[in-house]
Amino acid sequence: MVGVPLTRTETHTPSDDQEIWVSGVVQILGEWNGAIRLDCSWDLAQAVTARMYGIEASAVTAEVACDTVAELANVVAGMVKPLLGTRSHHSLPTVVRGRGYEFNVPHGRSFEQCGFNCDANYFSVTILQRAKAND
Repeated sequence: MVGVPLTRTETHTPSDDQEIWVSGVVQILGEWNGAIRLDCSWDLAQAVTARMYGIEASAVTAEVACDTVAELANVVAGMVKPLLGTRSHHSLPTVVRGRGYEFNVPHGRSFEQCGFNCDANYFSVTILQRAKAND
């Protein structure tokens, strides 16, 4: 992520512990309906933002770090969307920052989830598929 090596790891979510997390979600609507969610630790959000802007991590504000996570969620959604093989469009990203929260998409079921270690920090990407009315 931003020129830092990644290693695949077990997944966990912001509700697993009390550290600060940032989650960015982009909904995809069309022939396939669901969302792409990126969850990362606050430390990673700060580090990636600092690296992108060439500033010290201590100078990163919550607003700028959340904007960075929103943009990363948008980029990931843009890369995943063609893999779904359907005509669709996606929403603007939504971002949440905090401790011990659950971030759900209504009627969304986890379709795929991948966890990664990045520069001694954690992030995950989850694809949530919206259940059909008769499911």
